[in-house]
Formats: sequence, C-alpha cells, structure tokens
Amino acid sequence: MNQSIQNILNHLNQPSLVDDYKRELGSRCDYSHLPIAPSMIPDDQTLVLLNKDVKRDYDLLVGLSNHELASIEYPFVILGNRQEVDHNSVILLEKFVYCYDIESTLSSRKVDIDPFKLLDALTDPNYDVIVWGRTHGTLSEEEKKDSSVSRLSLDYREKYNIREDEFNIRLDELDEYSMIVDTVENQDFGKEVYQITIMPTGEVAMLGSFDSQYQKFENIGVVTGDDIRTLPVDNFDPKFATQNVKNKRGK
Repeated sequence: MNQSIQNILNHLNQPSLVDDYKRELGSRCDYSHLPIAPSMIPDDQTLVLLNKDVKRDYDLLVGLSNHELASIEYPFVILGNRQEVDHNSVILLEKFVYCYDIESTLSSRKVDIDPFKLLDALTDPNYDVIVWGRTHGTLSEEEKKDSSVSRLSLDYREKYNIREDEFNIRLDELDEYSMIVDTVENQDFGKEVYQITIMPTGEVAMLGSFDSQYQKFENIGVVTGDDIRTLPVDNFDPKFATQNVKNKRGK
C-alpha cells in the first residue's frame, strides 16, 4: 500500500476498514477499488449553491449517466467563490470545466485527464474555490458481476453501508482528489479544493479534507430565481462517529 493510499485511509478515521476489506478479498485485495459510502463521512453544515449554468451541466451529466455510455466516468472541475450571505459563509459554484482527454474517451471507461485543461481551470484568477469531480454511471449487469462490491459479503456491506457500485466513492477517486490538492498547495494557488461525485440518480457527494479528516457537505442546493432547490445527499450515519472533527476551511 503506497503512502498516498495510507493517508486517505487515515483521513476516513475507520481503523477496522483496512483489515475487514483485506479479509474479504484476500489476495484479490486492491485498495484503490475500495468502496466508501458517503454516509461514512461526517457532515459539514456550510451551504453550497449551484448557479443556473452549473445546474445545466449537472443535469447533462445526470442524463449521460443513464445513457448507453453510462459507464464512462467523465472528469470535470467546478469553479466558484466563497461569499458571505446573511452573515453566513456560502460556497457558490459558478462554472463547469470539462477536463477529459478526448482521445481517451474512445478506449477507456475511466476517462483520462487533460492536464492542460485542468491547469487552466486551477489557475483561473476569477475563482477561489475548485471542486474536482467525476460522474458515476449506471453499471450493466455484466459490469456489476466483475466489480469489487460484488465480491463483498452482505455483512461487510451492511457494516459499512456499501450500496451498488455507482453510489459509493472509490478510494482511487480520493487519490485523484489528493493529487489536485497537492498541486494547488505546491504551486501556491491559494484556493480551496473540494471533491464531488455525481451519481446516476442525481445524488451528489461533495467533500473536503479538514484537519486531516474528510467531511461531506450536507446542504447543497440550486439557485432558481429567489428560491433554493435542494439536491439529494446521503447523510452521515452516526454509527461511524468516532470523534469530533474541528472544522477548518478549504483543503
């Protein structure tokens, strides 16, 4: 297990997870495919809002995740800014940037990242919030049979709230997020960095790393005129609570 994967597992703060997963899969254990239930990650109360442009792209990706190309996982960035609204700190997401390599879409389920598109997004001076994301599409029955989730026992899935493949966050996706965070920090871009997964039902899991622990935003909405429409989020299950996590903005 490399150090990056170990750090991610430490951020989850569930010591039994590693041993249980290895016990389940034995020699076939690949920690990069370890499924993580959004309900395992404690909630952050900060309000996150999508403007109409981001909502349009969100709807497009939800539609694609239920199409015949559903299994293709598109990488993207959502850019935004932190604002004060009624004396409360709010994250407003304002611009979608698709960061996939067009060539890789022809041959790969997990589409490669175009580093030039990604760098342009990370360095955009108009935004101080970066949200790294991927879509999850509905898997075919054949794909589900070959997945790591299909090899997990019912007891394990119930213990860790593991659902169908497309409704979990894979550990390799958190590894990608860690890569984006490291890039922003090493280049001193001075931006807050988060991660988001869009599920085929429209459910979203947006999280960040706070004081070396993950927390997930439970209040995500869409601005529609004077109203805010809530997007579905899988709330934290208190059975995973092991300690209180001090909130820290941004990375």
